[in-house]
Amino acid sequence: MGSDPQPVKRSMLRRAWLWRPLIAYAVMFFIMGALFYSYAANGYVVAYEQKAPRDPETGIMHGFEPIVYNEDRTDRAILFVHGFIGAPNNYGTLPKAAADAGWRVEAMLLPGYGTTPHAMEKIQYEDYHDALVEHFNVLRAECKVAVLMGHSLGGALSTLAAAELHPDGLILAGPYFGLTPYPALDRAMYYGARATAPVLRWLPTGDAPINDPSYAGGSSRYDWVASAAGVVAMQVCRRVHDTEPWNAIDCPLLLIHSKGDKVTNPAMSAEVFPKFASEDKELFWLERSNHVYFWDYDAEAVNTKVLEFLERWQ
Repeated sequence: MGSDPQPVKRSMLRRAWLWRPLIAYAVMFFIMGALFYSYAANGYVVAYEQKAPRDPETGIMHGFEPIVYNEDRTDRAILFVHGFIGAPNNYGTLPKAAADAGWRVEAMLLPGYGTTPHAMEKIQYEDYHDALVEHFNVLRAECKVAVLMGHSLGGALSTLAAAELHPDGLILAGPYFGLTPYPALDRAMYYGARATAPVLRWLPTGDAPINDPSYAGGSSRYDWVASAAGVVAMQVCRRVHDTEPWNAIDCPLLLIHSKGDKVTNPAMSAEVFPKFASEDKELFWLERSNHVYFWDYDAEAVNTKVLEFLERWQ
């Protein structure tokens, strides 16, 4: 006969009850430590904002400026949307290469970026969406062909927007369709981030996710990120899976992802790619790069593939 589990459960509850003072103290010290960390980190963020060189008229930090080429062209245009904590120059030499190939180019700066990390704390999905739609509609109104390209978070935003805007073409690079290959784990990470964001307000961003040791800088990113902004980014990813925008996207599609991407999970791109309604679509795998492909080992291969994709509208 098996043992009765009820006495075991009661014993565990009794021990937990006896340990309640230590548990309470542990929770209290964690909260106090987190608040102290956030207070100290906020001082570093303020110092970072104050010392950052910026345009005196626009207030935009150097290195975060929007990129525009061939503004007077009205035949073909492409809008680049950068990723989380990033900037337009994250695309490396690709915008200039597209401009040299005869395209009107705009690499937009997402709301909350390029000014202060504090600005990111106030940004919601609707702010990202509305800014993207506004920029794309200007190009659509003035040009015969309008293509949309998004990297990382910009890839998730572009996927959502493409279902509404119906661009002539869509290019996604390392789109944020998941941080892990396990949706349940991503959901747990989201709830954990949402619970801790009020007390762990700031996180340092560290080095750019680039494998090439010869990389000498040039891809701008904030030194600090607001935890609340990370929660919003996770909400964007959840919105993609909840609304399944790929069902409404039937334009030519190029999806690029590196098998060595340590930020957005390549397995999720492999899972989502077949769901796009597009008949003209390609999943292009990279082998050597981390997440910022445009500054990494595969930068030339990415540029070549994107320009080949754009030749449809020559």
